[in-house]
Amino acid sequence: EDPGAALRDLVTVLRPGGAASILVANRVGATVARVAAGRLSEAAEMVRSATGVAGPSDPLRRRYSAEELGDLVTRAGLRPASTHGVRVFWDSAPESVLDGDADALEQLVALEAAVAADPAYFGVAAALHVLARK
Repeated sequence: EDPGAALRDLVTVLRPGGAASILVANRVGATVARVAAGRLSEAAEMVRSATGVAGPSDPLRRRYSAEELGDLVTRAGLRPASTHGVRVFWDSAPESVLDGDADALEQLVALEAAVAADPAYFGVAAALHVLARK
């Protein structure tokens, strides 16, 4: 219910210099995906929502932008060491790329790796990953 409290609790069990790996759903990427799928009412609800959810039937309680995630981590007493977008292109790739074309699949994996740490691509990633240190 309180992600800030959960992270602060995590900090209490980390050794000095210890690392926390934090993965969250990306608010911006999820909204873009809803628009691309023609689910405009859900996208509008996500834009209006303070927590980035698409209404009461949304299975997730919260989504974060990269900035919100960085603020949450810092307020908990951690220092973000790196941030990456996760599944930047994967969810947008046609099934034909994912089903059977080994070369295309290899290219997609290489594209993901090439842009994962580039903040310009964080907005379209399905999730965000922060490695933070105490």
